Amino acid sequence: MARVLWQDLYAIQVDRTGRALATHLAASEPSFDAADVGIQGTGSANGKFLMPLNDHPNFKSPSGVIDTAQARGISTRHEGEYDTVQTGEPVEFTLPLNAHAYNIATFLPLLFQTGATEAAHAASAFSLNRLSCVPYTQADSQYFAYITRHVQMASESDDIDLLVKGAIASAITYSGESGGVLTQEVTIQGASWSQTALNAYVNTLETAGFDKVNALKYQDSQIAFEDVFTYSYAYSVANGIEFDATGKTITNSGGDAFTTGDCALAVGGGDYIYVKGSALNDGRYLTDAVTTTEITLDSGETLVDETASGIVTIAKVNWVTVNAPSMSVTVNNNPAWNYYNDDAASSVYMGMLTAEGSISLPFGQDTVGENYMISRFLNGEPLRIAWYWGQSGSAVSHENDYDLNDATGPDRFKNDSSATDPRNYFSIIMNAMVTDYEMAGDNELMVDCTLAAVKDSVNNAIEVYACYFDELLDRIA
Repeated sequence: MARVLWQDLYAIQVDRTGRALATHLAASEPSFDAADVGIQGTGSANGKFLMPLNDHPNFKSPSGVIDTAQARGISTRHEGEYDTVQTGEPVEFTLPLNAHAYNIATFLPLLFQTGATEAAHAASAFSLNRLSCVPYTQADSQYFAYITRHVQMASESDDIDLLVKGAIASAITYSGESGGVLTQEVTIQGASWSQTALNAYVNTLETAGFDKVNALKYQDSQIAFEDVFTYSYAYSVANGIEFDATGKTITNSGGDAFTTGDCALAVGGGDYIYVKGSALNDGRYLTDAVTTTEITLDSGETLVDETASGIVTIAKVNWVTVNAPSMSVTVNNNPAWNYYNDDAASSVYMGMLTAEGSISLPFGQDTVGENYMISRFLNGEPLRIAWYWGQSGSAVSHENDYDLNDATGPDRFKNDSSATDPRNYFSIIMNAMVTDYEMAGDNELMVDCTLAAVKDSVNNAIEVYACYFDELLDRIA
């Protein structure tokens, strides 16, 4: 009987135990138990393991590269002697999916590794888990996956299904444009490949899958720039900028007041400020009260005792809503695999985490279009960009919502007039430097910018967050 390509099933099981790669490879997995996969349902068909893809990737055996160098010499016997080096390579393929918080959160720990943590959201009424992903600080990997392609039906039992063990995500690209949905393209690298019989799992995999959750619409996302250039002031050491840990205060003993000029802060507090140029206290803070000479921070903020010895810039954070017809971000962990003398990898180590992207902007948008992006490019100033799905309440508040961490909890998307509680939220924050731009467009002039993520004394280069229903997804053990 003939079969067709779309009958293939793709599935994933994430190993969340923190086992070493060798232990992961030696285990008799996958089992596709709900607890192991970490995606639970509420009924008898509780196995949400299936990945509905936008294309059919092929898993192949890791290939080797053979370099030969012929030895030359006077003796004729040298003509047949070679130095041979064989280098193993990981299995590599891409998984293209329409993206939502659940399949996004499945792959993020495989990319960010030790930089990924999960906790119950502070807004307990919504029963949310919040996955936080920041750049890792160690090269060791701790999260791997089993990824399968099921070619045959449950009634067959040939060794023809494809199984990749020791899989990590080496890169993920998130893309969206007007009128479309968010897409996620995951580049997978794996330690070993095999053909085996996985027919016993077909019936389980067909019961439910990631396709039970709607993909995120681009029109529901917010894009905002954190402007710390327009409302900023540089305070010199002569003014005596002091930071007090106990009182949580920033004091200006002389010179320009905190309540006047372009950087005038609200006397009653409530503004976010950005401090840069100190030795110990660069960061972003919420104010509680402001006088002409003193800024008192919110009780949840932390300072270190310091008397500044140079010029300190204090800026009032001003978020600017951006209307962009398209945006894309790619994060890459540049892994290094060690194969030595075996077909399966002995280890894998994370390389430097990098991120790049692109954004298209209307040239005439106030404070964002015109020459704003061009100025950032020419001045070489990093610009923090938040691209997110999820809003707390009916009013837009980038300061509270961009990292999905507001205490009241996200309960809707930006176009929802009332709470819809989709429990399907996602956020990317990129500290971006504009690396190039060009003027383009058909009926409207656009500024197309390419971006590179950079770390500075205040910001991580890239941060990614997801919030989801805790009964459906428990990503990290």
